Amino acid sequence: MRAFVVWLRERHGIAADDAPVNLLAVSMDVVAAYADAMRAMIGRYGKPLAPATRARRLSSLSALYKHGVEEQRNSHWR
Repeated sequence: MRAFVVWLRERHGIAADDAPVNLLAVSMDVVAAYADAMRAMIGRYGKPLAPATRARRLSSLSALYKHGVEEQRNSHWR
C-alpha cells in the first residue's frame, strides 16, 4: 500500500507534507496505470519487480477497495 501512495504522490506532484491521499477517491484507471507502471519499476536489488510482487501489491489494493465499497454500502443502510 505504501508503494502505491508513494507512486500516487510522485505522479501528481504531492509532497509528503501535503494533505493525505484519499485512496477511496482513486479511480480504476489510476489503479490500471499503477499496474502498468509497476512493469517498469526497479526493486531493491536493481531488478524489475517480480510478477509475484506486482500481484501482491494489486491484491492489497483490491482488498482495500473491496472493503471500502462494503463499508460504504453498509453505512448507507445504517
